[in-house]
Amino acid sequence: METTIETCEKHGMQYETAPRSFGGIGCCRECRTENVERFLVKEYRDKEDSRLSRMKWLNIEPMYYDSTLSSYIATTPEQEKAAAAIGNMISTGTGKIVMLGKHGTGKTHLAVAVVRKLGGRILSMYEIGTRIRATYSHGAHEDELTVVDELASLSMLAIDEIGRTKGSDAEANWLSYIIDKRHVRGLPLILISNKHARKACKSNGCADCLENYISEDIMSRLREDGTMFTFSGDDYRVTKRAMPTPEVKDWKAEIHAKVVAQVDEECAEDAKAIAEYKAEPEPPEGEPRCSFSGEFKKRLAAWGTGV
Repeated sequence: METTIETCEKHGMQYETAPRSFGGIGCCRECRTENVERFLVKEYRDKEDSRLSRMKWLNIEPMYYDSTLSSYIATTPEQEKAAAAIGNMISTGTGKIVMLGKHGTGKTHLAVAVVRKLGGRILSMYEIGTRIRATYSHGAHEDELTVVDELASLSMLAIDEIGRTKGSDAEANWLSYIIDKRHVRGLPLILISNKHARKACKSNGCADCLENYISEDIMSRLREDGTMFTFSGDDYRVTKRAMPTPEVKDWKAEIHAKVVAQVDEECAEDAKAIAEYKAEPEPPEGEPRCSFSGEFKKRLAAWGTGV
């Protein structure tokens, strides 16, 4: 049977096509490429918008968008143990982990790795305190109990920078409530601080001891079924900068390559289908068209045309 040669009004490209009544096989390659690429670019951007929205909800800062357990670089035995404990928390969805030590040793990276997997949020003690204090103002839309109970109910909670604020009795009470409720509810918790535990204090007690910022009942609860790690070693940020820089993916180029491969495949299928169509004899006038097979039949099915 005969096909027709059509010319694309937009690109001036000629292409062979079967009649619309037979499935409309064949179209301008450039139009097809543009349509597929437009769809895939929108799909990518929608996924990226969704990813960034999730990061915002989890309260993960851009610096940690790519922080995962597999990308963590442990440089000390203690960091290796902490990473193993983090992996276990991700697997089980339970437990309490306290990470202490100086700035830049990868504590926040590990906490983010858990939050990315289990959901919930990572918040600094300052952010928690600021939100709770806002409930005391006239016209506040939530009260203190609502805030702390929400934090006590999240699927995962990591509290960073404990000890950066003044460590008031009110903060100790908030922490005590949150930790106690998460304990009885079996929900995972991570606490992060640049302070050190009193038992490891060289002065046997100083202003930088963690116990100055959280109450004894909290420490008791953490000792009951929690694990504490003290991070040391080189600045983690310096260590990461010294590693080979990962290749930055050109997502537009990747999508274009995917489009070209997909269009090549579809055009090849069209060519086979048209060849089958042309090889079919014209049915006698008044008789139904014959039953096609092979590529042409598949193409007709894809277009929703019966045979």
